[in-house]
Formats: sequence, structure tokens, C-alpha cells
Amino acid sequence: MMTEGKVSPETNISRRELFSYAWGAAMALFLAETGGIILVFSMPRFKEGEFGGRFEAGRVDRFDEGSVTLFRGGRFFLVRQGGEKFIALYQVCTHLGCLLRWDEDNQVYSCPCHGAKFAKDGTYISGPPPRSMDRFAVEVVDKQLVVDTGQRKPGTPA
Repeated sequence: MMTEGKVSPETNISRRELFSYAWGAAMALFLAETGGIILVFSMPRFKEGEFGGRFEAGRVDRFDEGSVTLFRGGRFFLVRQGGEKFIALYQVCTHLGCLLRWDEDNQVYSCPCHGAKFAKDGTYISGPPPRSMDRFAVEVVDKQLVVDTGQRKPGTPA
């Protein structure tokens, strides 16, 4: 006796049904990708000790009166004005975003791109920038300097 294999009944899917399934699959994929993107962008981007986060600059007594120290990782200059008074100046020029350099001889920050000049405290001196240097919040916690590079305060108009 010979047994024949069972043949499954034909499933007829209309063209409209096929497009409906394809559309549903495409929408599910789109929503999954969108959800993933939203999840990635909702996470904090900056870590402590990196630009955009809180940056521990060191002990207060490490910096001499009137000193200017560049923190490349934090992208700021730390200026000790006197006592425990410090300012943190964003290293980026307010004109077109070039990186400023501290000129110790002339006691100014200079822009290598367009010749802008800023005073030691970040105030505008000359050149095309629209405002003084931007600043970051600085606080002293147990004799340690903490600079918050996530909160930039725009400089005063030139």
C-alpha cells in the first residue's frame, strides 16, 4: 500500500492582503528604529571628566595667582583671579569656532583664524567676534575646583 504525501490546501492571498502585510511590516520596522533612536538620544551624552560634563580641575592651591591653564579635555582655560576666585573660559572663539591660544607675552587670547583678541578675563578687545568669550560655571568643593562644561554662559556683546 502506497501512501501519498499530504498536500496542504492552497492559500490564496490577494494582492491587497499582500500589500497590507508588507505595509504593516514596514511600519513595525520604522517604529522599532524610531524607538531605538529616541532611546539613544534620551541617554546623557556626557560623562564626568569629559567635555560637556562636570570636570574636576584639581586643588585650588595647585594654581598660582593670575595663572592661565588650558584644559584640553574640557576645552577651557582656567584663570585664577585671586584668592579662591576662578573663571573658566571656553576655548572656542565666538566668531567662527576656531580654538583660541593664550599668548603669555601679551597677556591676551588670540584667534589664529581671524586675529581676534580677548583680555585675560575673556572680555573682547578686537577683531570680528560678536561677543566676549563664553564662560562655564566654576565652584570650589572641599578645596577642589569643579567646572561644569555642560552649562555655557554666553559672553557679553562686543
